[in-house]
Amino acid sequence: MARLGLFLLLCCVLLQLNAFSYLSIFTLHLKYTFAAPRPEFGSIGTVQSSQTIRFTVSSTTPQFAAIDDKNNVVLLTNYTLFGEVLSLMKELGSNVTTLGTTITNVTIDAIPKTDGNYAAVFSPIFNSIQAFLTYIDTDVNRTRTTLYNRLGDDINVLFGDGFGNMRKALVMVDAAFRRLQGAITTAAVKNGRAQVDASITLDIMIAVSFLKATVSPVEYIVHSTIENIEFADTYLNDLELLTVQFNSDLVYYLSEFNSTLTDYGEVVVESTDYIKNGWNAVAAKLPNATTTITALPEYNQTATALAQFSSSFSELSNMTAKIVEGIVQYVNISNTYLTEYTQALVPRSYSSINYLFEILIGGGANSRFCFFKFSPLLLNYYALIVTDVELCFIIESSRMFLLSDVAVEVGRIILFDVEDLIDNLTFCSKQSSPARCLAAIGPYYVALAEKTTAKLGFLLKYGAAEGRASIQRLGSCLTTNKLKNIQQIISATSDIADCHVNGPEIPI
Repeated sequence: MARLGLFLLLCCVLLQLNAFSYLSIFTLHLKYTFAAPRPEFGSIGTVQSSQTIRFTVSSTTPQFAAIDDKNNVVLLTNYTLFGEVLSLMKELGSNVTTLGTTITNVTIDAIPKTDGNYAAVFSPIFNSIQAFLTYIDTDVNRTRTTLYNRLGDDINVLFGDGFGNMRKALVMVDAAFRRLQGAITTAAVKNGRAQVDASITLDIMIAVSFLKATVSPVEYIVHSTIENIEFADTYLNDLELLTVQFNSDLVYYLSEFNSTLTDYGEVVVESTDYIKNGWNAVAAKLPNATTTITALPEYNQTATALAQFSSSFSELSNMTAKIVEGIVQYVNISNTYLTEYTQALVPRSYSSINYLFEILIGGGANSRFCFFKFSPLLLNYYALIVTDVELCFIIESSRMFLLSDVAVEVGRIILFDVEDLIDNLTFCSKQSSPARCLAAIGPYYVALAEKTTAKLGFLLKYGAAEGRASIQRLGSCLTTNKLKNIQQIISATSDIADCHVNGPEIPI
C-alpha cells in the first residue's frame, strides 16, 4: 500500500508537470502570435482598408496641382530670354502637375476596388510612376541642359537635387507598391480579407511621404523662376516706359530751346528795326544841323566820324541778320544732337542690364539679392542720361541771349553817339564862330567813331566765334553728360559680377 501510494503521488506530480509544460508552450505560442501581428489589409486582392495610405496620397494631390499655378503669367515685354525660360518653366509646371496628380488619382481610384483584379489595381499605379520617371530622365534633363547652356552654373544651384530626390521617391513608391502587390497575392485570407504585414503598409507610407516632401522643392524651381522672370519683365517694361517719357522730354527740351532761340531772333529783329527807325529819325536831322557848316574845312572831321558811325551801324545791322541766320543753323544742328541722344536710350542695348537679367533668372544663390541691389542703381544711371540735357540747353540759350542783347545795346550806343554828335553840330552851327566849335568837337567824335568801329569789329568776330563755340559747347555738354552716365551703366557690369560671386558684403 505504501508503495502504491508513492507511485500514485509520483504520477500526479508528473501529470502536473506535463500540464504545466503544455500550458507554457501554448502561452509562448500566443505571445509570439500577438507580438508579430499580421493585420487585415483589405478585401481579397485589394488595398481597400488602407485608408491611411489613401489619406496620405490624397494630401499630396493639391501640392502637385499647385505647381502649374503660375502658368497664367503673361509677359509685358518681348525680351527673348524671358519668353524662352518662361515657356520651359510653364511646360515643367504643367507636366509635373499632370504626371503627379495622375499618380495620386490612380492610386486613390485603385484603393476602393473589390473585384480581386490585381492588375487593374496596381498596373495604373506602376504605369503612371514609370511615365513620370521617363519624363524626369528625358524632358527634365533636356530642359536643365538647355537652361545651363543659356544661363550657366546658376541653373545647377536652382535645380539642385529637386528632381533627383523626386525620382528617388518615385522609385521608392514603385518598389513599395510592388511589395504590397506581391504580399496581397500570396497573403492568407481570413474572413474574406488578405492578411498583410504592417511593415509593408508602413513602407508605402514612408515612400509616399518622401514623395510628398519632394514636391515643394520642385515647385520652388518652377515658381521662383517664373517670379524672377516677372521681376525682370516688369523692370524692363518700366525702363522702356521711362524711355518713351525721356524721348518726349528730349523733344520738349529741344522744342523749348528752339523756341527760345527763335524768340531771341525775333527780339533782335524787332530791336534792330526800332534802332533803324531811330537812326532814320536822327539822320533826318542832319541836313538842318549842317546846312551852314558843311562848307567849313573843320567840318571834314565830323563828316568822317559820321561816315564811320554810319558804316558801323550798317555792319551791326548785318550782324543781327547773321544772328537770325545762325539761330536757324543752330536749331538744325541741335536736332542732330537729339537724334544721337535718343540712340542711347535703349535699355536692352546695355550689357549690365542684360547681365542682371541673366543672373536673376538663373536663380543662383545671390540672384535676387544682386537684382534688388543693382536694379535701382541702373535705373538711376539710366535716368541721369537725360537729367542735364535741359540744363545744357538753358545755359547755351542764355549765352545766345546775351550775345543778341549786346548787339542791340551796341546799336543803341551808336545811335546815342550819332544823336549826340548831331546835337553838337546843331549847337556849333548857331555859334558866331562855328569853325572853332567844329575844331573842338571833331577830334573827339573821330576818335569815338574809330573806337566804336574797333569795338564793333571785335564784337562781330566774337559773335561769329561765340556762335561756333556755343554749338560746340552744347554738343560737348550733351555728349559729356550722356557718356558719363552711359559709362556708369556699363561699368556696373563688373560690380554685378562681383555681387554674383560674393553676395552681400559682410559689415566690418
